[in-house]
Amino acid sequence: MKAFFALVAREISERKALLAAAAVASLLPLLAPLLPSTGVNPPEDIREAVMWVILGGLAPLFALLLGIGFIGRDLSEGRMGFYYAQPLSGPMIWFSKITAVLVLVWAVELIIMLPTVVLSPDPLQFFYLANILDPYFPKWVTPTLLWVLSFAVLLLAHAIGIVWRARSGWLALDFLALLFVVSVGWLSLRPFVWMAWTVVTIGIGWLVVGLLTGLIVAGAVQVSLGRVDLRRGHRTMSMTLWSIMSLTVVTLAAWSLWIRSVEPRDLDGITNVSVGSGEWIAVSGQSSGRYDYHPQFLVNIGDGRWFPVSGVHSWYGSYVRFSPDGQRAFWLVDDSGDERRLWFADLTASEVVPRPTEIVTVNDNNAYRVSSDGRRAAFVDDQTIKVFDVDHGALIMATRIEEPHFPFQLRFVTDDELSVLALMPWKRREGKGNRIFTLDLKARTLVEGPEFEGTWSWWNERWTLRDDRKLERIDGEERDRLVIVDPGSGEQIADLGEMQSWFESRIVYKERITLFHKDNNQTVLRLFDFDGHLLNEFPVGQSDRMYTGGEPRSGLLALGHYNWYLGEGRGAVDYLTSVVDLDTGEVVRIFTEMAPVLGRWGTLSNTGAWTPGSVATRLLHGEDGGLHLWDPDTGELKQLIPVPD
Repeated sequence: MKAFFALVAREISERKALLAAAAVASLLPLLAPLLPSTGVNPPEDIREAVMWVILGGLAPLFALLLGIGFIGRDLSEGRMGFYYAQPLSGPMIWFSKITAVLVLVWAVELIIMLPTVVLSPDPLQFFYLANILDPYFPKWVTPTLLWVLSFAVLLLAHAIGIVWRARSGWLALDFLALLFVVSVGWLSLRPFVWMAWTVVTIGIGWLVVGLLTGLIVAGAVQVSLGRVDLRRGHRTMSMTLWSIMSLTVVTLAAWSLWIRSVEPRDLDGITNVSVGSGEWIAVSGQSSGRYDYHPQFLVNIGDGRWFPVSGVHSWYGSYVRFSPDGQRAFWLVDDSGDERRLWFADLTASEVVPRPTEIVTVNDNNAYRVSSDGRRAAFVDDQTIKVFDVDHGALIMATRIEEPHFPFQLRFVTDDELSVLALMPWKRREGKGNRIFTLDLKARTLVEGPEFEGTWSWWNERWTLRDDRKLERIDGEERDRLVIVDPGSGEQIADLGEMQSWFESRIVYKERITLFHKDNNQTVLRLFDFDGHLLNEFPVGQSDRMYTGGEPRSGLLALGHYNWYLGEGRGAVDYLTSVVDLDTGEVVRIFTEMAPVLGRWGTLSNTGAWTPGSVATRLLHGEDGGLHLWDPDTGELKQLIPVPD
């Protein structure tokens, strides 16, 4: 160890001029507030900004220059023989020299930062760069990244310097090996981008650890076996580095395949559900050991068939959409750049196989609708409405709705008629804000309707009662109000009253509309007909949030209840489902720790999922992440996910 520290001290002494340069650079941030044109910015902010600019430029530059020269230059100038003439081993030479230059770089960083940090009102927070990274990362991330980056630049610069000076035929192997490592690494992590950042972060961390380990070991082998011969040093370094990196990326690929090998029976719980009118549902869920990767599947809860839905651009959510007749499922897959390709599956086939279409869009997952049989799809790209033939990918019609409208919601009235709700948020104060356009696909015409009142928030779903009237939310003085509108004239047919925050309305069977109303400490469910007449009202308990979850059987309405509380040091939610007889108001069944799936995850009201008795109306989601199916005729509650042992 005595020889080790002697070599470290010798290397530092030879390059001590860098410390003097760092000391001079550290004074520049202190002088920056004295410069003209700094405005009214506080001096500490100016010093901080200048310090980070200087540090961000000089630290990597010093690391690069030291990395290229601390061994490579000695080899090219024939000075490495001095070290081998001493009673020193190759690893001793390598680790002493790399330690010395690493200490130098870290010392340069600290010297540049020190004066600015000392003058900061909060030195510790300043050092952590709290005002930039703290909202997103732990405090230790900034200095750790800075030091690790310096170390990585040193090692990479050394390897590049050896390769450049050796100029041997092994350079071709380096290129091929680099191509292999990058390709396998990217293919291993690509499926998790935009949907599992923890997995991506762990994967990148594994690659960084493998790279640093490979560079350290390869450098030691190069110095030990290559000695003063640059070409031999290059050969031994390359063989060692790429062997370690190949093992690293192959391990990463195996881990990636294991994560993606999850099946529905492996799920510990679900995080999202999409439903249609049939027995097929789309679920995304979590599985032990797979971190934030939430795989998505199409599952037939009748016969148990399933297949994965991969490549969907989402976090924790299933963006699968079903045609209203329940015979097709659709989803968008990242294609290239910002483009996404429409995929679909024919759910009536004996063997369900996902198929890509020729349809590509640049919009997000919510800006499209499909016709009743799923053979036509409509998209909003910017201000342009496009309608495609799904099977052939042919463009049926495209039309642009000019400013100042914002096309937002689409609905196939028939297979040949598309309704487009356009928003005009700046007209809210004028009592307007909505306009409906109608696309006649046969006549290839666009008909502009009148303006009418309504809220314009992106989460607001509009419901079409019949072709001659719509259910709309409009801005009220204190709360939004629910009204029935004639879209042809823009006139209100009826005002149903205030909508409570976090309480949702819904259209239910026999042309009824539900509306929750708070009366003192009790929540009342009111039933209206499509003309706005009050048919019935009855108390349904009290919750922080309440929504209608469909009719497990005609005349029985499932209500989802949420209650928020502070549990285990963080916010938590109590679930409850009550099943109400719509004729009498009697609560016929209560499920604790469960909430209806339908109505919770944004299933469109004009799909067959809301048909009384459909599978979707009988699905319940548990607080523990479980998915259950209730049979109102037998009273049986069957657990679907996780699969019971």
